Amino acid sequence: MKATNLILLTEDDYNQLAETIANRVIQQLQGKTHNVEKKQSDDGFVFQEEAAKLLKVSLRTLIRWDKSGYLPKRHVGRRVAYRREDINRLAGAGQCHD
Repeated sequence: MKATNLILLTEDDYNQLAETIANRVIQQLQGKTHNVEKKQSDDGFVFQEEAAKLLKVSLRTLIRWDKSGYLPKRHVGRRVAYRREDINRLAGAGQCHD
């Protein structure tokens, strides 16, 4: 016969344990999300904030360029991204298209 261990917790201890578990799960999920975003970014896409820095333009300019068709955006998950080759082409050409 297998022995059974019984653990008694107060309500406060139970709530603290539940909160600790939830926080650790959230941390693990955030780590996985960060890794997925990094991989997707490395797979030929540059996220909007990085693209603005590389091209030395504002986010507003990137939005205008997308609307005009000059630099079309893509969605990677919920984030806006641009093809790395398009960013490299514009950065290398030193083009400024307002």
